[in-house]
Amino acid sequence: MIRRLLAAIQFLTILPVRGSTAPPAAAAAFFPLVGALTGAGAAGVLAAASMAWPAGLAAALALLFAASLSGGLHEDGLADVADAFRAGRAPEKILAIMKDSRVGTYGALAVGLSLVVRWQAMAPLARKRRSTGRVVDRISPAAISFARCASCPARTYSAHSSPGGPPATSTVSPRPSACGLRTMRGEEPLLAARDSAGR
Repeated sequence: MIRRLLAAIQFLTILPVRGSTAPPAAAAAFFPLVGALTGAGAAGVLAAASMAWPAGLAAALALLFAASLSGGLHEDGLADVADAFRAGRAPEKILAIMKDSRVGTYGALAVGLSLVVRWQAMAPLARKRRSTGRVVDRISPAAISFARCASCPARTYSAHSSPGGPPATSTVSPRPSACGLRTMRGEEPLLAARDSAGR
């Protein structure tokens, strides 16, 4: 089992594998697993890059990682198929073209279009990742504000704070939800300035 897994890694990636391995045909059962791990690695690159760079650049880096890790295996196969399978060609001619290492016009077009389509498909995922990060950035201060309001009084009033206001020794603790929403919306500094002006 380990030999077949190593054979799949050796066949589908450029990672060095030492020791004897099974033939590629015997390792076919592990191809989906290796492909899933490659995709997970590309997703990790996309998530990390989207935190620092624009979505288009993050998608390009993730695509570059996946293509480099596989050694361009899928792109090479796509180019061979696009060059070979054309209407009116004999099977012998198709096999001869697929064995040729050169890339023709149809192969270059197929690889280019494939890269553009995958790049455009990854870019929205990177933008969604950045949007999720912004939501988390707003939720975190709100959670801290809720904990602060629940554990201590929010404001102490003096006897001269406002006509008919609470006594000097009294404290008012607004509900945690209201305090958290005020902080998240940026209203707490406004309230503090208003109280200072009233004094």
